[in-house]
Amino acid sequence: MRKTIFYFLLAGAVLSAGPVCAQNYLGAGRAGVNAVISQKISSLPTPIKNQKELLSILKKKPKLLPKTPAQRTALQRKLQQAVSLPQPEADSHIFKAVVDIDPDTRFSGTVFSTVYQGKKEIYGAIATHTIPAEENDPFGLFKHFTVIIHRPGRPPLKTKAEVVAFSPVSMLDIALVKFPAEVEPLLKPFSLGSAKLGETLHSVGYNHWSFTAISGRKIIQKTPSSIRTTMPLERIERTGLCGSAVLNKENKLVAIHTGSTFQPGNFLTGCSFATPANYLNFLVEAYHQQGRAQIPFFINKKQFFMLNVDEYVLSVALLDKQHEVLAQQQLSFRFSHSKLNKMMEQHPQAQYLRIITRQAKWNEAGTALLVNRDWPDDSQKTYLYDLQHNTLITAPLE
Repeated sequence: MRKTIFYFLLAGAVLSAGPVCAQNYLGAGRAGVNAVISQKISSLPTPIKNQKELLSILKKKPKLLPKTPAQRTALQRKLQQAVSLPQPEADSHIFKAVVDIDPDTRFSGTVFSTVYQGKKEIYGAIATHTIPAEENDPFGLFKHFTVIIHRPGRPPLKTKAEVVAFSPVSMLDIALVKFPAEVEPLLKPFSLGSAKLGETLHSVGYNHWSFTAISGRKIIQKTPSSIRTTMPLERIERTGLCGSAVLNKENKLVAIHTGSTFQPGNFLTGCSFATPANYLNFLVEAYHQQGRAQIPFFINKKQFFMLNVDEYVLSVALLDKQHEVLAQQQLSFRFSHSKLNKMMEQHPQAQYLRIITRQAKWNEAGTALLVNRDWPDDSQKTYLYDLQHNTLITAPLE
């Protein structure tokens, strides 16, 4: 007990020490802070599990402290929060998903409920890209995987789950998961909500192995199909978080986390991407309608036409009145609304927008989703939109 008090007081004393003392902790010491302590304290509101864990870190690395007064002040504030605030913990609102062929690959999943034709239904949601189907098809996913659900005070629940509807990686990057009927009563689904530009959100999920709660995710950009937020979490802590629940202050599910960017040398910068939760209802419709569900295709927040939820864009082109190509983009990964918007701004005289899509399909065995842009098949479709008259003039036949 005396040792515990000693190290806790030592933490406060050292954190309050002036810059002269801090000058002694050079090179590896400062790197150690970023690599050890920052990993433990960056997931606000309560990144450190408890006071015991904090003291353990300080005992093992007592000299790993930031150099500048500003860094020490920030660290001290976070440590105070860590030992004074209640700790969130994993429960059956979320789940940990495990790739069966590679058990070390784990990622996040979210449980939610919605109403379909007057009946409440429970599902899971993941990011489509989290279960690569094959080495030569990184954009696909396996249909079946293992789910681990943590329940406070009870043993973890391990079960199988099945992907029953999806939007490809390059589009919405979300997939719908169905649990065994006997498992559904044990889950705590989030209800769906919405968020506004400038609002601050929080999220819960798993960073590969550990439960992670993140607060302070301020919305910096919002489009009909994407929400971008700040990401106050170091890069090393983000792996596995895709599929996490992004929540508003009412604790309603407003989005599914699908990825983030960072700046070299400063892994707390950049932003994160999330797909608005309302799109989960399109996946639910697709599940009930044998894969058929139309989602709106937006440009500059304006709806142009409808695509099926499992379609993905191969190329976009702007054409003049004679159908000659003015500009064109072949897409190798994620469809970019901002790049298309910029292309249209550069060619205001364009008469037509041509979009070529393909449909993601399950393999012959029905076990893995195939989304390879280079594989020819019969699912290719062409949409031709008259930009000057705001009319869809050519659409593929169903």
